[in-house]
This record gives sequence, C-alpha cells and structure tokens, in this order.
Amino acid sequence: MALWGPNLLICCGNKIWLSKFLLRTGIHRFLTTKPLLDRGRFKLRFKPCFQLVMESQAKDKHLWKFFKMTLLIVVAAVAVCLLDSSRADQSSWRLTKRKLCPGGYTDGMEVTKGRYVYHCTNGKLRPKGCITQDGKQLSLWETFAVSGYQLMCALDKNNILYFKYVGCVVNGTVYYSRDTWADRSFWYICKPIGETLVMEVGGCVYHDQRYQLGEEFPKGDFFFQCYRKANGATAIRPVACLHKGQRYSIGDTFEEDKFW
Repeated sequence: MALWGPNLLICCGNKIWLSKFLLRTGIHRFLTTKPLLDRGRFKLRFKPCFQLVMESQAKDKHLWKFFKMTLLIVVAAVAVCLLDSSRADQSSWRLTKRKLCPGGYTDGMEVTKGRYVYHCTNGKLRPKGCITQDGKQLSLWETFAVSGYQLMCALDKNNILYFKYVGCVVNGTVYYSRDTWADRSFWYICKPIGETLVMEVGGCVYHDQRYQLGEEFPKGDFFFQCYRKANGATAIRPVACLHKGQRYSIGDTFEEDKFW
C-alpha cells in the first residue's frame, strides 16, 4: 500500500492521465472499499484523490464531446470547400480542354455546309441533319417528298451525310424499291439504279391483266405486242391475226374454203 500512496498523489496532479490509468487498471474499484478507507492516513489521501479524478473525468468527457463535434464541423466545412474548389477547377479544365472544330468553329456551334448541317462537339463536326430545296431543316433519318420521290436524310457506312432514295411517290402513295402499281393501260415499277430509284413502265395492261415488254396478247381477231419505242415510250402494236383459232403473223397468207 505504500506504493499506492505516492502514485495516487502524483496522479492527482495529472488528472487526465490518472483517469485513463484508473479505468485501465481497475484500481478505482478498490478505492471505495471499506478496508482501504479505514487504514489510517491513507483514508484522507485516497478518498479525496478519487473524487477529484472522477469529477475531472466527467468534465473531460463533456469537453471531449464538444471538441469532437467542433472538429467534425470544421472537417465537414473544409471538405465542402475543397469539393467546390475541385469542381470549379474541373469545370475550368474541361472548358480549356475543348478544342476548336475544323474551320475555327467553337464547341456547341451549328455549322451548315451546303445542304448538310453539323454540330461542333469537342473538336469534331458531327452530322446533325440536312436542308431541303425549300430551306427546311431535317433531322437525321427524317424523310420528305420531292419531284415524285421520297428521300431521307441519312448517313452512309462512312458516317457521311447524304440524301437516300427511299421510294417513289404517286398520287400521295409511297412505293418502295421494286414495288409495282398500275393504271388502265400500263403497269409501273419503282426500280433501283445504283443509289437512286427510277419510276419505269414495266409493261402493258389489258383487261386487268399485266403483260411484260415484248409479250403478246390476243385482242379480238388480232395479236398485239407490248413494246418500247425508240424514244423510250411504251405502246402496243398489232403483230398477228387470229383466224379460226390459228395465228398468222403479219405478212403470212392463208386460203379460205373454195366454192364452185
């Protein structure tokens, strides 16, 4: 017990260390026991020291809680400031990193070249749309009718803008590639030629029956042929006669029954 006396007296001068020391070693459990309190001069020394330590410990807990809350607030404020500063720096960095597009166009500008429209994005002119003959701007993949055909503002395999032929337009109806339609005399086809479409006469119509170019068909006592003229027009012409179920080409002769 002689060792405890000096240690406790020294600890009373350093309350924070004593509070940690007492809690870690468990000595405080013995300071209030009756045998220690009844042992002469140690009664006066142990009891006051323990009370001081416990009071100091209670005050230290409140101070430590206040200190922790203050520290958390300060740390949070600093973190918010650093985050805002970082975002501002990143935004500034992104702005400075943006490149000019070919031709000196700045980021975000809309650029028109001929009948095609582009958008300047991060140093590159990206396809945006097309412009019709009457000045109407179209978005990508939008269609429009012009001169009997339906066209589309499209991109080719190299990501280049162009006007793609989609179909043929007749009386407001769209006929797509290789579609056919007819009137009373002829039938037509929307024919693909390379990257374009062309409306062509496919043949002739007689009694709602379609005939190819060069094909013959009977009409009364004659055979007619659907053909194309030298100027490209399509017409029909007589090519043979029909007599008693027999076909005779133009220039052929035949004999009738003779009577005496």
